[in-house]
Amino acid sequence: MGGLEEIKNEAVDLVLRDGRWGEQEAAILVPGDIISIKLGDIVPADARLLEGDPLKVDQSALTGESLPVTKGPGDEGLLWLDMQAGSATSSRFLTAIGNFCICSIAIGIVIEIIVMFPIQHRRYRSGIENLLGAITKRMTAIEEMAGMDVLCSDKTGTLTLNKLSVDKNLVEVFAKGVDKDHVLLLAARASRTENQDAIDAAMVGMLADPKEARAGIREVHFLPFNPVDKRTALTYIDSDGNWHRVSKGAPEQIITLANCREDMRRKVHAIIDKYAERGLRSLAVARQEVPEKSKESPGGPWQFVGLLPLFDPPRHDSAETIRKALHLGVNVKMITGTFIGYTK
Repeated sequence: MGGLEEIKNEAVDLVLRDGRWGEQEAAILVPGDIISIKLGDIVPADARLLEGDPLKVDQSALTGESLPVTKGPGDEGLLWLDMQAGSATSSRFLTAIGNFCICSIAIGIVIEIIVMFPIQHRRYRSGIENLLGAITKRMTAIEEMAGMDVLCSDKTGTLTLNKLSVDKNLVEVFAKGVDKDHVLLLAARASRTENQDAIDAAMVGMLADPKEARAGIREVHFLPFNPVDKRTALTYIDSDGNWHRVSKGAPEQIITLANCREDMRRKVHAIIDKYAERGLRSLAVARQEVPEKSKESPGGPWQFVGLLPLFDPPRHDSAETIRKALHLGVNVKMITGTFIGYTK
């Protein structure tokens, strides 16, 4: 079992070893380890898919294929060992160049310090600002930035801290006989309890005990988030042996899933707009019964259960950075792939 040199030092999200799940470095993975992967992960080693839904793997860097390759249970070769030697050699060559550049820069900085302070008698602040310049990989980048008039920025993790939280007081309930706590529980059930993304972690984190997300039920199948469905779903069996399915995701997707009436749609959109006015994003939850007791079954009618507001605080320097860009005549646009709610 092995991985490409570039990812050997990256931590694997979750590894099952000796019957226990935990994080391990990619460099110390061994045959027999079981890894858990999700959308966007880098496969850290040659591996065989043991279970789960078919997934698409981008192997273009290894094979030159322009399209992702579908892998199903039993498929191998998510990374290829015969690519390691060439990759490792190239990495060592790049490392040598990097070390040479670092040493050259360090020597240059020492000379510059000697010239600026003892000889030119510069003030400390101006000298430090002169030392901390930008190093570009391509000189054309400076020219391109000089001619830039529109800056397109991602939102989550760029303008925001990517630390989601839920305001329980603002949770809206649409199903009879359901309270806000149960809406949160259903949202947590439709989330991963391990190897989580930020949204799953926020949902499960709202519970008093994360184990409540799977307490009293038996998981049958989990549908992870993907850009097409824009939702997650869990099929499970309760303590009475009845089958259920719960889903959370983009409000529009959940509205369509539940085939909501026009008056319901207007009410949901009004609440989403109310959330957006306060800088909050929206997450919808729905549920259904599965009388056929099969994970492949479409199940009964979906019921729209509720809406949850999500808050992702902005970075402390986002506002100032945007102000500086606008002052320099650069128009800032936010381009985001967020699937929950709307931003005004």
